Amino acid sequence: MFKRLSVLFSFFALIFVIAACDVRTTDPDPIEDTPEDIVDTAIAAGDFGTLVAALVEAELVEALRAEGPFTVFAPTDAAFAALLEELELSAEELLALENLSEILLYHVLAGAFYAEDVLALVAEGPADVETLSGEFVTLALDGSSVTVNGVAVTVTDIEASNGVIHVIDGVLIPEGEEEPEPLDIVDTAITTEGFETLVAALIAAELVEALRAEGPFTVFAPTDEAFAALLEELEMSAEELLASDILTDVLLYHVVAGAFSAEDVIALTEEGPVEVETLGGAFLTISVESGSVFVNGAEVILADVFASNGIIHVIDGVLIPEGEEEPEPLDIVDTAITTEGFETLVAALIAAELVEALRAEGPFTVFAPTDEAFAALLEELEMSAEELLASDILTDVLLYHVVAGAFSAEDVIALTEEGPVEVETLGGAFLTISVESGSVFVNGAEVILADVFASNGIIHVIDG
Repeated sequence: MFKRLSVLFSFFALIFVIAACDVRTTDPDPIEDTPEDIVDTAIAAGDFGTLVAALVEAELVEALRAEGPFTVFAPTDAAFAALLEELELSAEELLALENLSEILLYHVLAGAFYAEDVLALVAEGPADVETLSGEFVTLALDGSSVTVNGVAVTVTDIEASNGVIHVIDGVLIPEGEEEPEPLDIVDTAITTEGFETLVAALIAAELVEALRAEGPFTVFAPTDEAFAALLEELEMSAEELLASDILTDVLLYHVVAGAFSAEDVIALTEEGPVEVETLGGAFLTISVESGSVFVNGAEVILADVFASNGIIHVIDGVLIPEGEEEPEPLDIVDTAITTEGFETLVAALIAAELVEALRAEGPFTVFAPTDEAFAALLEELEMSAEELLASDILTDVLLYHVVAGAFSAEDVIALTEEGPVEVETLGGAFLTISVESGSVFVNGAEVILADVFASNGIIHVIDG
């Protein structure tokens, strides 16, 4: 889940064996007169990506860049990976833990304790030392190896400008702290970047509680990019998708009863593609091609994200049940109705009796002012919304926002290549469209969102 940082092994070039024990130490690099601080040293070492990400998330970076000195028992990426696998927890869930700071500070001592100092402390038996979290860790010798709470120290004395790092092969959990529990499928999606549309769809379809049930379930989860590609293909807005009659069926088509890991899926498909029934009653086809798993042709791009009530496999496409018609985009009026922020515009269209006109075949291009744009106008004119809706010029004002034909942002930019252009509106008056510093303006009002597609045209949202 995390990109590993570039590997710099210079810290380990001078590792040697202490005569009295197995513990390995590294001398300071004689080439570098001023070693980096603990955080930058961890970054440069290249095997602490999860630790660094956790320090950033817990807002401890500046604390460990302070003067110190500190001693850090640093778990490797492999150590974190082993913990996550044991707990069936994702890295994102780890970073979202409420007690993340306490866990990290449990790995830090005030003062610089080198291997020689640690060996002296434990010479006569285990020693308890206080961490920055206020809890104590136990340092001990296991044979000739130093351990921290039973976790082995594998590399010692990585020097930093404000302390020393010792590498350990496990993650330390403070006594009395419960080990983090994996989240359910819904909360895993919520806390994982890249699934906003999926979460919004589950909420809109009222499936949240169903996927928080005991299960277990296997969910093939499309990313935001997968949903965006579908919406672009259908020339549909996210709001239209969330209002679709088939939304529940589409979502349930991504869920299978039972917890099927990647290993289980590969075993199922050993003799060829298999069909599995979804919670919606329709069937998915799962196949393996060139080592990759596909679900109805969508590729599994990340497998085995464990949740408390099942497993998530991330896919790069949205699955549509066979026999279901893909959702049709709404017309211009219904798009405005189902999109937050256009209540005044919709009320004005109703008051001016223009609803049916903008539900006609068209196509039309509508420059749609937001509620904030209307509010600013009303404040400027010292007028109430009711007075606006009762105005004699309301119809003319609204028609001044509509052009015959469907002009996308690309079309508008092409039209204005040689400078501002005038286009006739449905009211017979003309708008001036211009492009300035990469932004499109209509009579000075800026287009703040372009290309909201409807079944009978295109909407561009403007701020005036």
